Amino acid sequence: MKSWRQHIVGTAACVFILCGTVFFGTNQLSFAAPSTLEAPEKSCACGPRWWPVEHVRTIDGNTFVLDIDLGWRMMLDDERIRLETLDTPELYRGTDKARGKEAKRFADEWLKANAPLVFISAGDERDKRGRLLGDVCRADYGQCIASELRFANLEKL
Repeated sequence: MKSWRQHIVGTAACVFILCGTVFFGTNQLSFAAPSTLEAPEKSCACGPRWWPVEHVRTIDGNTFVLDIDLGWRMMLDDERIRLETLDTPELYRGTDKARGKEAKRFADEWLKANAPLVFISAGDERDKRGRLLGDVCRADYGQCIASELRFANLEKL
């Protein structure tokens, strides 16, 4: 049976972790976000949030299916993600199908590279199709896929 001191210490630790999560806007125990990651243009009151992810599949140049690690052994499996700041040509309709296929190929190769990925979002906003909005970046040196697609000139004109 636990003593009253052990209960107080356990309760204090839980309060500290929960307050850190709420007030500092992080889902990790360390309260410092990687310094190399760029924050999205739009942010919520607690700042941008980021989560480690694993690539499952690429739907098109700006929509992916990812497994999101929320921490504390909680996962969002097969979550559809859409890039918030970029639109790529459509795959199946429109006049620019070839560039749409190129954007999908580029995004698929970029996401399958053996670099750790993080999903950055300013909130839990979703589009009209229920996809989470945000950006996917490489955790090791902060390169984001939206800026890479833009740099490769695969953005919708």
